[in-house]
Amino acid sequence: MNWMLAAVIALGIINVSDDVKSYSVNGPSMQPTMMAGDHMAVDKHYYKENDFRRGDIIIFQKDDVQFVKRVIGLPREKVKLEGDQVYINGKAIKETYLEKGDLPNMLNFPLRGESNVVPEGMIFVLGDHRMNSTDSRFLGYISMNKVIGKVIALNGIPLD
Repeated sequence: MNWMLAAVIALGIINVSDDVKSYSVNGPSMQPTMMAGDHMAVDKHYYKENDFRRGDIIIFQKDDVQFVKRVIGLPREKVKLEGDQVYINGKAIKETYLEKGDLPNMLNFPLRGESNVVPEGMIFVLGDHRMNSTDSRFLGYISMNKVIGKVIALNGIPLD
């Protein structure tokens, strides 16, 4: 009987670990939060039971390329970038994860003629290293269906 209980527990652990996938950071776009070579644990099923939140770090797929970025804008929110400040619905947001003295964004959003209201089913993402990040300023809004999962740990340390 004990061996059967051990087998059931082991199968449960395997199933849980199938939900979490390991990735390595490649490139500087999430510095200073993440450095090239850092290891991330990504919960592939997190958003099946949870809503997206501003500040979440996610992995998503766009045109056969996987990206790691931070969720900034949620559906129906008005996003604006001016210099190094992000505004959501006209209010400046605090980004405590950015280092003081980082170079300014240098690319305002929206560009002329673009809507700055995040469409339903989409999110607006940015890299923490704004001067060196391919993010929603270039890729456009990201479909929630293209999100692979939420980063839940970095180098074995759980993220909030």
